[in-house]
Amino acid sequence: MPVAAFVGFPEEMTTFEGEARRSFRAGSIERSFCGRCGSPLTYRDEKLPGEVCVYLGVMNEPERFAPTLHAFESQRLPFLKIDDHLPRFERFSIER
Repeated sequence: MPVAAFVGFPEEMTTFEGEARRSFRAGSIERSFCGRCGSPLTYRDEKLPGEVCVYLGVMNEPERFAPTLHAFESQRLPFLKIDDHLPRFERFSIER
């Protein structure tokens, strides 16, 4: 997958329908996914307390959320050209 796009919301503003999500944690990061098909759903980071990032691909109206930055520019595949003037970060967009 050459691009992962998600939008952050306060945790209390997010709801999911259907089966219970499954999750795994690696350090300060917790990711959740669909227990049936394995599709990624959310991303939580201890550095962003009270926020949950939802992958645009699982949202009902993802077009409502235009990008505001590009993280992990250092890992962008050479064939992927993004022609905008948004802020770019070599790795994470928040301090680590």
